[in-house]
Amino acid sequence: MCPNLNAPANGSVQLSGREVGSVANYSCDPGFVLTGAAAQLECAEDGQWDPLPPTCESKSQRAPCSKLVYSLYPGVLCPDPGNPENSRRVLLGDFSAGSRVYFVPRDGFETESETALLCQENGTWSATAPQFTAATPQRMLPAKLCSEVELAGS
Repeated sequence: MCPNLNAPANGSVQLSGREVGSVANYSCDPGFVLTGAAAQLECAEDGQWDPLPPTCESKSQRAPCSKLVYSLYPGVLCPDPGNPENSRRVLLGDFSAGSRVYFVPRDGFETESETALLCQENGTWSATAPQFTAATPQRMLPAKLCSEVELAGS
């Protein structure tokens, strides 16, 4: 069972439960955006939420480069691409055009599909969310940590 989660300052969290497989969905108050981790966390088998909870940051305090990314295509949003089974989702942005989503396989799983998606100016993702399958023994490698994910094109 995962510990209870507190809502971030200037935001909220909704839990589906605290058992393994439960999810926590984060959102921010108007004028604030999620920063840090993904908007959705999952209670992992080790009894911890994965990834770490995000925070809410004032839009007026964002760095100039961040403002530029979000102002390129104002109002253009991509649908939530989901969170494929046997993976962790790392969201950079808020589903607006220019945002990126990375899917990192859990230990013992792999995919042949694209794992980095870009929300495009037409409101669609650059690829579909990948599916992860059990890795064959000779190909099993530890999953990369979120901090090790290479940010292609950045």
